[in-house]
Amino acid sequence: MRIPFKPIALGAVASVPLPKGTYSNNSAPSTIVMSTTGQITVASYTGSAFTPVLNASVPGAPTWVEFVEPNKLYAVDEWSSDIYLYHLDLSAANSTRVSLSEPVAKASGSLASVHLALNKDNTRMVSAAYGGGAVNVWDTTDDQLRLITTINSTGKTGPVSPNQDVAHPHQSVNDPSGRWFVVNDLGTDGILLIDSKDDAWTLTSTTATPAGCGPRHGTFYPHGAAVDEATHYFVTCELSNQVLAYTVTYTDAALELTLTQEISTFVDGTGPEGAAAGGIALSPDSAHLYVSNRLTGAPSDNIAIYAVCPAEGTLKILDETETGGVLPRMFSLSPAGTELFVGNQNGPVAVAAFKRAADGSLAATPAATLSLADFGGVQGKGPACVKQIRPL
Repeated sequence: MRIPFKPIALGAVASVPLPKGTYSNNSAPSTIVMSTTGQITVASYTGSAFTPVLNASVPGAPTWVEFVEPNKLYAVDEWSSDIYLYHLDLSAANSTRVSLSEPVAKASGSLASVHLALNKDNTRMVSAAYGGGAVNVWDTTDDQLRLITTINSTGKTGPVSPNQDVAHPHQSVNDPSGRWFVVNDLGTDGILLIDSKDDAWTLTSTTATPAGCGPRHGTFYPHGAAVDEATHYFVTCELSNQVLAYTVTYTDAALELTLTQEISTFVDGTGPEGAAAGGIALSPDSAHLYVSNRLTGAPSDNIAIYAVCPAEGTLKILDETETGGVLPRMFSLSPAGTELFVGNQNGPVAVAAFKRAADGSLAATPAATLSLADFGGVQGKGPACVKQIRPL
């Protein structure tokens, strides 16, 4: 494990020199969107500093957002059954003239959606409703949110109480073919397989995960614009602190998942009592996988780094990099793979950008940070969602 960096003072924005010859310093300026309870923030990022250019008050708890060019921003409200569409004006993204509209559309589905995923042409959106035990499918054409169907998760619940007392769909993921959506259900220890062919949205089967694992977030492997079928699927287990690796097999009528590996999210193989694995991301070159470890009991939680064996699609854990705060619910990689952006819901560091090297390692000290004070200074108000949405 890396030596933790020294957190900066509340309210400061850090710019730290990076090891020469190891991490790229050629980051193009980019726009980052961050969301937390009652707030959506936009910041410019230069590779060495964040500059907030918008702090907009919004209803509820937008713990997940999705941006669609040129200006659509979809947001959940984890506290209700509502989904929102806003217009985000980025025409002056390097100035204070960035603006977020009032809701362009608002619609009600199942309770407490925590994740959104769009299909390839951005005409359909799938929301995973953790509180409602269901998946909603939305028509997103013409600046509207029209509920097409609701798919209830009815599998047998898992053995871990209270986390698995009821179904808890946590995330939906579109496979590279664009046809299939898989939904990780933490409450039922299941991965739901949904066929979107002909806009039918049929639940075709459910793949069982090991009892008590609590599947949370996953990603298909490999990445790439030329990839039209996945060979593997990796999913984090919030309750057992593992990553599961599955092979993916396609037939005319099904997508089949076969479990091939279970590996800890901690280098030492055993997570602290109460720890909870969170987000997951595959590097753009498909060579490395990243997973966030939350509630470790340490002053800082961390990101676990894995190498992906291209021949077998198996994982080898390499390292852990501390995030500078607690509860890194979600993180994301820049499209170029040169940075990892992480949000800590508890400070002192609320947002950090880490340089990523070609060998998959993350710089021990972040290139830039925002403090919890930048989000009101209240514990738990650090961003739940952090994404680069475009270069400037």
